[in-house]
Amino acid sequence: MCKCPVCGKSGIPDYLHETVICPNCNSDLGVYKTLHAIADSNNNSGDKDRKNKVISIVLLVLAVLLIGALACVYSNREINASKKQLVNANTVISELRDSISVLSAQLQSHQTTTLQSGSQYIEYTVIPNDSPWRIVRKFYGNRKDWDDISQKIAEANELWDNNTATWKQIHPGQIIKIYNIK
Repeated sequence: MCKCPVCGKSGIPDYLHETVICPNCNSDLGVYKTLHAIADSNNNSGDKDRKNKVISIVLLVLAVLLIGALACVYSNREINASKKQLVNANTVISELRDSISVLSAQLQSHQTTTLQSGSQYIEYTVIPNDSPWRIVRKFYGNRKDWDDISQKIAEANELWDNNTATWKQIHPGQIIKIYNIK
């Protein structure tokens, strides 16, 4: 049982759930029923809005977490690839250092010897990126006649190509005799 919202009489039926006319003041309380239904509808739509906002926030947080996880996986993959490249580079550097040490030791261990004709020479081991000009410069300095000296060294070591008038190909580790050319 309810109380009439207009006159305040108690004992009337529940006007929020059924159509009631107040026996005391003859007011049609259906308007209150309609207003209550509209208020419930607004409350329910407000709840739906809140639920939608909560769901949107949860989905946004999940999306950010997923993107963050994918970024971590990708960066870990890149870091691992970089580590492998670094290890490979360090291995190559170590091998090159060993090669330089070996070649330096070979260069220092070659003694000046005497040929049958009495000429002196040095056995030189070709290193990476050597060229005829670099070899001449190492032993004779920067000279204007370097190409003549270079040709004499090549001919003495059977490295001169008469057809092209140039050195044949040389490679690291190859031993060349450098004669005392004046």
